[in-house]
Amino acid sequence: NLFLSGHLELPPNTTRVFTDLGGSGVVDPAVIPLLAEGDGLYYHVQMESPGRLSQLTEMVPPSTFFQTMGAFVKAKATGLFMLNLSDLIPAVFLIDTVTRFLWDPTPAMSVTPEQAQAEA
Repeated sequence: NLFLSGHLELPPNTTRVFTDLGGSGVVDPAVIPLLAEGDGLYYHVQMESPGRLSQLTEMVPPSTFFQTMGAFVKAKATGLFMLNLSDLIPAVFLIDTVTRFLWDPTPAMSVTPEQAQAEA
């Protein structure tokens, strides 16, 4: 919020890393027009499941990831990608989807996020 409101100035040659909104997989829409080549994304793929077990579960549909990261790819804001996960086993599907997209986003970028999800 400090950066978006203009109250925080970053030094030149700083890699700006934006994050999703509380693990929703979605980035603040105000960020998208500000993206520049070399920026990056800090992304969550899990949440704590309510209940007595407190197990982490996948929470972000692949279509949401494709839509969010697609905006970064279009802006060439691919300088850094940090994936936040706390437990590998429950998130294998989305982690595989994310890493395949980061290796080659072309197939997912040529269709809608929903189509990319169906093919994931």
